[in-house]
Amino acid sequence: MKSVSLPSNQIGQIISKNISDLDTVFVFPTDTVLNSWIDWALTNIEKTGVEAISLEQFIAWDNFKSIYLKAERNNFTAIPSILRKMFAYDIIARNAEKPQNERLRSVINSEDKYAENADSFAGWLCKNLPALDFWNKRLISNKIDYGELDFEDKDYLYIYEEYKKFLHDNNMFEPSWIEDVKLSDKSKKFLLFYPELLEDIQDYKDIFSDCDNITLYTLPKDIPSPLSYEYPDSRKELRHTILRIIDIAQSGKADWSEIALNIPDLETYRPYIEREFSIYEVPYVIKAGSPLTKNCAGRIFREIYNCFSENFTFDSVRTLLLDHCVPWKEEYQSLRENLIREGKNMRCICSPEEKDIWHVAFGSKIARLEIALKNENDNQLKNQLQTEIEYYKNMQNFYGHIKASVESFFDSKANTFENILRAWMSFKTQFLKSDEEFSDESNNILSRCIKELEEIIEIEKKYNACNLKISSPFNFYLELLDEKTYTPQTKKTGVNIFKYKLTAAAYFKYQFVIDASQKNLEVPYKRLTFLNSTKRKKLKLTDDDKILSADESFIKLYAKDTQTCDRNFVHFSSATETFSGFSIPHSALSSVNLSKTDISKIKDLANLDENDYVLEEYDIISSDKERKIKLTEGQKRSFQSWIDAQKDSDTETETAQTASYADIEKCSEKLKQLIKLRHDKDTGLLRVSARGDLEQFFPCPRHWLFKSVLKLREDTLDTNLMQNYDIGNLNHTIMEMFMKKYEKKQLPFFCESDSKFYEIPTVEDSNTINAQPVDCTTEIKNLIYHEITPKAIKAKSDFRDSPLAIITLESQKDSISSVIENFLCKLLLPTPKGIGNCTVKAVEDSFYANKNDFIYYGKIDCVLQSPEKKFVIIDYKNTAASIPTKKSLLPDENGILNDFQMPLYYQLITDDNKNEVEACIFYAIKTGDSRAMESYPTETLDQYAQTFVKKVKTEDLIPLHSGILQDRLNVKPYENCIKCSYNTICRTTFTTGKKDIKKSTGNIDSGDVK
Repeated sequence: MKSVSLPSNQIGQIISKNISDLDTVFVFPTDTVLNSWIDWALTNIEKTGVEAISLEQFIAWDNFKSIYLKAERNNFTAIPSILRKMFAYDIIARNAEKPQNERLRSVINSEDKYAENADSFAGWLCKNLPALDFWNKRLISNKIDYGELDFEDKDYLYIYEEYKKFLHDNNMFEPSWIEDVKLSDKSKKFLLFYPELLEDIQDYKDIFSDCDNITLYTLPKDIPSPLSYEYPDSRKELRHTILRIIDIAQSGKADWSEIALNIPDLETYRPYIEREFSIYEVPYVIKAGSPLTKNCAGRIFREIYNCFSENFTFDSVRTLLLDHCVPWKEEYQSLRENLIREGKNMRCICSPEEKDIWHVAFGSKIARLEIALKNENDNQLKNQLQTEIEYYKNMQNFYGHIKASVESFFDSKANTFENILRAWMSFKTQFLKSDEEFSDESNNILSRCIKELEEIIEIEKKYNACNLKISSPFNFYLELLDEKTYTPQTKKTGVNIFKYKLTAAAYFKYQFVIDASQKNLEVPYKRLTFLNSTKRKKLKLTDDDKILSADESFIKLYAKDTQTCDRNFVHFSSATETFSGFSIPHSALSSVNLSKTDISKIKDLANLDENDYVLEEYDIISSDKERKIKLTEGQKRSFQSWIDAQKDSDTETETAQTASYADIEKCSEKLKQLIKLRHDKDTGLLRVSARGDLEQFFPCPRHWLFKSVLKLREDTLDTNLMQNYDIGNLNHTIMEMFMKKYEKKQLPFFCESDSKFYEIPTVEDSNTINAQPVDCTTEIKNLIYHEITPKAIKAKSDFRDSPLAIITLESQKDSISSVIENFLCKLLLPTPKGIGNCTVKAVEDSFYANKNDFIYYGKIDCVLQSPEKKFVIIDYKNTAASIPTKKSLLPDENGILNDFQMPLYYQLITDDNKNEVEACIFYAIKTGDSRAMESYPTETLDQYAQTFVKKVKTEDLIPLHSGILQDRLNVKPYENCIKCSYNTICRTTFTTGKKDIKKSTGNIDSGDVK
């Protein structure tokens, strides 16, 4: 073996010198490097001196090992990687079956709950099996220094012996354990470039030492540290890198495809790379694969597994059914969406107590509808109920089919890989379209997944006699798919984007490495990585670690100079603040901190910002300066579209524009019908409520249209076990039921001195007029804890259709009841502190007040009559924060009133002075806090109502934004629109922010544009 120092810019010379000798084989670290030098040889005929090359002369390291490095093992075969993984699963399964005192003690925890669920360690164990022979040899050679074996060592020794026995019994060998490997072809001359880049080169140096026909070309030792630009943040680093690439391409120094961009953390940077390259219209090709189970059709196997392992939680079922990477049959389109929507409504988040929450929820819903159908006499309503029942039964049946199909993948009676294949074919036939209707990419990915499965099945059959036990074949298959990557084939050309390390010795005219931090550029080739630092030191591995570290080798190879790229070119850059956190430059780089350097003095950075046409476009739009700029094709198309739209707009007269706008804003016939339903049937007058009308109409009428008339609701497929308002609604229901118990009766009162509730018996109960109060504490507690709260939980509500929500609330009924009890202790204090001894006149009743032009309408929580025969109006809020402030209850200096509820309730009860109201009080159920109205702005309320009625009647529902308060309607975009839930479908934000745009003339042509 010969070892020759070779500067990285002389690889081409070595190839040119030896390529005419057909017995010479060039060995490269990776396929990517190999292909780049094949391309170089084909395009540099004047240097190589040959017009055609033999591809057999070019080979990557892994292929070189399999073809030319042989070991004599008669009747023995190398263990397939899949079978090695099966062994790892088998040893974990057999370990779990043993008594606890005979199990592995350190590698896997011996307790049942860990040992029986240790399949996740199989991948790690499989990766370390090939290294155990080397570990055992080091252990023997350092036996005296190492000392006594601990539990971890004994575990590894047991696994090693078991694996060794398994190989011997089945006539197999582990390639990395073989010592008598020899170079099979002595006639050829092998030139291996930069072995420093190879992780396992140390395993073969002894073999090569006796081979005269192998030459190792290594890096010179005296290469200086390459320069690196240190940016303040990754956004600027990426922008400048793209601008440098553009400058290289536009100046003719290299084609796009002759430039490579290398990124250590490509997964994090990928969306930023795709966006920035697209904005600058730089052609690019990302040459990195993605796992077969991530963001592509192959992920359906992961989704199937998640459904089963999570017992069909809402998230897992939704993810599977809404996966658009595979084409579902059209007949299941509405069924899939409706099933998820109903699952959201019924809050089928997870299944408690081994029950299927979906079947329980649908069964409960259907049973309730069937009871309603049985008790219904109206034929029309009966037909509606029957239709609804059929709808939910279809949903339940569809879910049942999906569940059965998913469970078939995990059939315990046929726990084999063949069963997975059968289950997939059945699932695909039943729910997915034919192969012809799959996209090419989906077809390729799924074909690759099935090919991997078929390979496992072949191994399973071939080595059936090994009797390897795999507790979960599907989990095994899924882990294998996670390890495999898929790189889409493309005919596109452009800047080549790679993960760091792949192209270190490759031929590209220009190489860039971004995000070159200390952490990202470390290449710590280590043996026996599963050992801690103490044991590594005992086995004398720390010296090997220093020898094997390849950080500087990769860095110096990336910084090689080419015929167009001299040694002063800066290939590396880093950023202090990256997309994934903070970082520092690698110590092997000479960093230039651009935050502390005058960029104008750096040749290749000096004019980047000045020539940045995207940045210049931003400056032009945000300022009034006129300047000439160079536009990309994309910018030209965008500006031309804008100019064309302006021309179309300019042809219309102002009158026509106004009329057109008014026509758009006018209510449609359908909208008129909906508004008509808000009128009183008998009088034809418009009903005006506080929460549903005035609160929604002011200051933006369009908000009222969306929320109260059209009743638009956000369409989401997300769900939560409990919504923000559920507990508040439940507390309201409990208070409603409590007050109903005392309707037309006198309420009990709470005595603070002895903390008890008392009630004054009626004449019929006591037979005396001056009856003494009777202790009713026990009765009230029983009423709250054992009657009302349990009944309220199951009463009609948003969560009634969710068995899981009801189970959760029932488990908390004591704490819910406790809140109500504490609230009653404050609410039922004797007047004037509370409402104790008052008579309940109405609970959740609707009230109307005719005002000639309209009718006030409202549903009041509770109306009481005090001992003085005056009325008290109560409105419950769940928390103190929900109670209106004093300021909002009264009009300000401009006559703006922010809360209409109590003033309107006051109008409803007084109704032209028919009744006298003593107090209107807000109460917070959770805390018992209260706030009473100090005065009643009825005149202001009437003005609001009259404006509302007038606007609705004249269909004048355009939001006002003039800046002048008019009819108390003045939308403020950054106050009202920004927090409005309808701002994504409403044009008010844009209309109110409207500015006069300078008119532009002319067309965008291929020249510069002013």
